[in-house]
Amino acid sequence: MRHRLSLVSFLCISLFIITGLSAVTVTVGTGTGTTDQMPISAASRYSYTQQIYTKSQIGQPLGGFITSLSFHCSSYTSFNNSNSWAIYMGNTSKANFSSTTDWVAVANLTQVFNGNVTFVSGGWMTINLTTPFYYDNVANLLIAVDENTSGNAGGSRTFSAFTSTANTGIYRYANNNINPSSPGTATGRTNIINRIMFNMDLAIGDPSSVTATAIDETQINLNWTKNASNNNVMVAYSLGGSVGTPADGTQYAVNDNIPGGGTVIYNGSGTNFNHTALYPNTTYYYKVWSVGDDGAKALVYSEGVSVSAKTPLTDYLVNQNFTATTFPPAGWTRTSTTLWTRVNITSPSFIGGAAQFRRTTAGSANTSLLITPSFTVPTDEYSVSFRMNRTETAGTEQLRIYVNSQPNLTGATQLGTINRRNTLAPTVRDPGWYKYTLDFPAGSTGTRYVIFEGYSTTTIAMQIDDVSVSKITKIFPVQEPRFVAEWEPAKGAIVSYGGSISGHDAFGVPNTMLVDISNEGKLYVIRPSGSATACNTALTNMGANMSNVEYITSPLNSYWVRDYGPLTIFDGNNSMKFIDFEYNRPRYDDNGVIAIMSDHFGYDAFPMNYVATGGNVMSDSYGKAMSTDLIQRENPLAVQQEIDQMFVDYLGISE
Repeated sequence: MRHRLSLVSFLCISLFIITGLSAVTVTVGTGTGTTDQMPISAASRYSYTQQIYTKSQIGQPLGGFITSLSFHCSSYTSFNNSNSWAIYMGNTSKANFSSTTDWVAVANLTQVFNGNVTFVSGGWMTINLTTPFYYDNVANLLIAVDENTSGNAGGSRTFSAFTSTANTGIYRYANNNINPSSPGTATGRTNIINRIMFNMDLAIGDPSSVTATAIDETQINLNWTKNASNNNVMVAYSLGGSVGTPADGTQYAVNDNIPGGGTVIYNGSGTNFNHTALYPNTTYYYKVWSVGDDGAKALVYSEGVSVSAKTPLTDYLVNQNFTATTFPPAGWTRTSTTLWTRVNITSPSFIGGAAQFRRTTAGSANTSLLITPSFTVPTDEYSVSFRMNRTETAGTEQLRIYVNSQPNLTGATQLGTINRRNTLAPTVRDPGWYKYTLDFPAGSTGTRYVIFEGYSTTTIAMQIDDVSVSKITKIFPVQEPRFVAEWEPAKGAIVSYGGSISGHDAFGVPNTMLVDISNEGKLYVIRPSGSATACNTALTNMGANMSNVEYITSPLNSYWVRDYGPLTIFDGNNSMKFIDFEYNRPRYDDNGVIAIMSDHFGYDAFPMNYVATGGNVMSDSYGKAMSTDLIQRENPLAVQQEIDQMFVDYLGISE
C-alpha cells in the first residue's frame, strides 16, 4: 500500500545557560532629613515638583523598566486633600535647574501614573506604575509629581529627604491647580530632595526608529538608531512570520538561528543593513535587538523591535498573460496569422486567454514563430518562464524556445524543446498545465527577443500562457544543509483530508494508523476551509486523540501530501527549513501547500527550481540520496550536472 503520510522531523534545539536579567530594588538617599516641599506641598492647595536623580546616585550596571516608585512618609496625623497625583518620569541630561523657570517640559516626559495614592505613616508608600518607564542608565532620572486635590492637609506634612547637589529640586505651590504643560515661575529651588525607592527590571534599551524598506524585488534596506548606551545591534529575519527570542548569555553569528524562529543576518555596531538576494512578492519579517552586557560582561539582549516589508512583484522585462482579445499583443509579432492565434481556456479557470499554435491541415512539417517585443537585458542571470498545456493525444507537436538579438532564428540560441504530448520529453505523468523556466546563457545582455517556434505535422493544438522574462533569483537555504531521512525521529505526521474531493476517501490511510499516530505524537491535518466540520467528525468518530490533532487550512486537489509536501533539511544549528519544488502534477492547489505550511510552522521555505514528486527522493541523511530516473525525465531542460548541483546547494546531497 502507498502510504500518504509526510513526516515532520524533530527540531533539535541545543541547550544554553540563560543569564536572565533580574528585577532589582533601587534606593536613593540616606539619613533622617525631611522636607515638606517634595514630592508635594501638603500644606498648599496644589503643588507641582520636579526632582533630578543622577546616574551615579542610582548606581546600576544597566538600565531597565521602573515598575513601581516609593516615597518615605514621616509620621503624620493625616494627609487630607493631598492624594490625587499624576507622576511623570524622564531621562534627562540636565544636572540641575538653572532658574525658577527652568522646568523640563512635560512633553519630554512620560506619564507613568494618574490616580489616588495611599500614604503610610512612618513608612514607604509604594505606587505601582500604570506605565513602566524605561530608564536608560545613560542620562539622569527626572521625577515630576502634580498634586491635584483641592484643599490642603491642614498643616505641614513631611517626607524623608537627603541633601543632593545644588538646585536638583524645583517646586511650585499655589491656590489654583497648576498645569504641568505651563507651570509658571517656581516658588523655589532646593538641594533637599526625597529619598526614593523603586523596583526596576534590568534591561537594555531597544534600538529606535527601526524601518524596513523594500528597494526592489530582491532587496530590503533596514535602518535604525542605536539606543542611548550605543549598544551593538543584532538583526534576524524569517519568512514564516515569526522571529523568536535570543538566549541571554549566547553569542550569535550571521547565519545562526534564533530559538523560536529566525536567522541572524547582522550583528555589529552599524545603523543599517541591506538585505539582498530576496524573493519577489514576498513578506520578510525582521526583529532588531540591542546587544549589551549585564555589568558582569555577560551578553544580554533587549526586548527587540519587530518590522516587516514586502518585496514588490518582479520587475518583468516581458509579462504577458494573453488576457486581452487583441492578438498578437502590442509589440508581439508572428510569422503566420493562422498558425498562432489566441484562444479562451476555461479549465483551469486561472489560465483564461492563451496563445495557441495549430495548423489547419495535416501533412509535412509546419513551423511558425511567435516573438516577444524587444527588451533590454541589463546583466546576466535572466530567464524566461511560461506555462504550457501538456496533453496526452498522440502527435508530433513541439515547442522550441530561443533567445536572440533579432526577431528571427538567424544566430538564435535554443534554450529548450518541450513536446506537447505528456509522455514525451519532458515526461509528466498527467496531462495539464505546467510551468517551465529556462535560463538565458551568459553573455545575453543587450537587446533581446524570446522566440517560440511551434512545430507540428498534425492539426492538434498546442497552447502557452503567462510568458515572463525576469532576473533569476537563486537563494540557497543554508551552508552545508542536511537532508532529513525518513527513518529519523519525528514529532508528528502530516496527512491531508480528501473527504470533500471527488474520487477520494477521507485520508487515504487506515484509520487505525491515524489513531496510533495521534496517541504517540502530533497528527497534523491539512484540510480545505469548507470541510472543517466533516474532517473533525471523521477523526473524532475513528477515536483519534484530538488533543494531539492540529489543523492546517489550505485548498487541496488531492490527499497525496507525501508527494507535494516539503522536503525538509536541517542547518548547522539543527534548525529545520523547508525546500519547495514544482509538483509534477497539474494540481495547482496542492502545489501551493508548502508555502502555507511554511507560514503555519514558522519554518523558512526556499524554492528549488526543479519538477518532482517528494516521494521519489530518499536520503540516508549523510549526504547520499536515491531516486528513479523520473527526475531526469521531468527535468530534461537541465543537464545532469545542473540537477546534481541543485541537490548539493539545497539538500546537501553529494552522492
